[in-house]
Amino acid sequence: MDEIDIITADVYAKQLSPLQLGHPLWDPDPVGDEVMFGDVGFMEGGSFMRLFNATLPAKHPLNTKYGVPEGFVPIKIETEGCVNKEVISTRVFTSPSVTVTAPDGNSDPVGEGSTGGLNFQCTDEQGALLVLKEDAVHEELHPSRKMMRYMSQNHASWYIFAAKRLNIHVAREGIVFVRGFIKTADWVVATWIQEGRSSQFYFSGNFESRMTDAIKVTLAEEYAEPPRYAMGPPIRQNYLKYGLTTPSKSNQCIFLHYYKIKSRIPFLPTSIKASAGPYDPPFGPNDGPGFAPIGTTLQTSNSAGKEPSYAKVPRIIPH
Repeated sequence: MDEIDIITADVYAKQLSPLQLGHPLWDPDPVGDEVMFGDVGFMEGGSFMRLFNATLPAKHPLNTKYGVPEGFVPIKIETEGCVNKEVISTRVFTSPSVTVTAPDGNSDPVGEGSTGGLNFQCTDEQGALLVLKEDAVHEELHPSRKMMRYMSQNHASWYIFAAKRLNIHVAREGIVFVRGFIKTADWVVATWIQEGRSSQFYFSGNFESRMTDAIKVTLAEEYAEPPRYAMGPPIRQNYLKYGLTTPSKSNQCIFLHYYKIKSRIPFLPTSIKASAGPYDPPFGPNDGPGFAPIGTTLQTSNSAGKEPSYAKVPRIIPH
């Protein structure tokens, strides 16, 4: 994966985090099957990469691709009455630095029959936007000590499984446990990683057209840095190249909620955090400790000179 792709996904997530809808995914298209409750995995280039699903048996098809950690025991999650589900009717999401106008005054510029489209202007060096064709659905498990305890007891084996057995270059804190998501069908994303004021982004509002026809970027200067953008799902764009269509499917994950392990500094308390809005930076192999906690924090204690403890769950501290 190119470094520019990693930077783009990072800036996009940071810019849309003030929306407090979860971790923004630059690439909502699922890698394999769509994101599910109980998925254990990591973020890479703006995509969520599943390792296995902790709620399913080891021999389930979702868990046979890579296998499961040694000593794996699935967790049973009751979803009936334990899931917060809501429809999000907002179609246009922008960072604070991006303004949007509809040139023709259309009150629903991304709806059916739209002719005017949308103009986006970045007023700072960086910015991001997300446009949806249809409503999105938000599903999130209510906070659960059971899930937190399960993660604290098993996270060490998950990391060993990913880093040692699968040889994946990921930090300990990069391994997360999915507890919720926001999904939709069709989307457009764009982000300015520098020189944001030097370009304007236009989207026609037509999700049934090819990206090259639906999107136009205007540069204020010849050598200005344009925004990076994408339109999906990719399979629809592939079909449109040949004049074909494909039915929409709401399996595109635009925001992700998850639990994660966090060690602030070596030999001091480890915490489990639930991402819920504030920007949660991506993790790399050289990440040091010390990121501020976000969401719900669960504290455990360690003895000096020993590896962080993943066993006990004494209390939950809301943030």
